[in-house]
Amino acid sequence: GRRRRYVLYVGNACPWCHRTKLARALRGARDFIEVVDMDDDPTKARRGGWSFSRAAPDPVFGEADLKGVYDALGVGGRCTAPLLVDKSSKAFVSNESGDIVRALVEYRGPRAAS
Repeated sequence: GRRRRYVLYVGNACPWCHRTKLARALRGARDFIEVVDMDDDPTKARRGGWSFSRAAPDPVFGEADLKGVYDALGVGGRCTAPLLVDKSSKAFVSNESGDIVRALVEYRGPRAAS
C-alpha cells in the first residue's frame, strides 16, 4: 500500500526543491515519497523549463516535462517545482516547499526520525 505513495518532482538548480529533499531524507520518508530529479532545459521543456530525462522519467503520467504534469493534474497558473503528487490517486498535493516541509516534519512513519 503506502510504499512510494507520493512523488516529489524536484529540479537540481532550485533551492526550494533542495529543502524538500533534505526534509524527506531527515524525516526518513524515502520509502514513502519517490523523488524525480528533473533537468532544467528550456529548449526541451515548455512553460517553466523543467523536463524529464530517460534516466528519470515521469512515473505518474508519462509526460515529457513538468508543464505536462500540471496539465494532467488540471492545475493552471505557474508551472513550478517542487511539486508533490499522490501517485495512487494522481492528485495534486502541493507545490509550496514550506507546506511540503511542514507535512514532512509532522510525518510519523515507521522510519521517521525524531
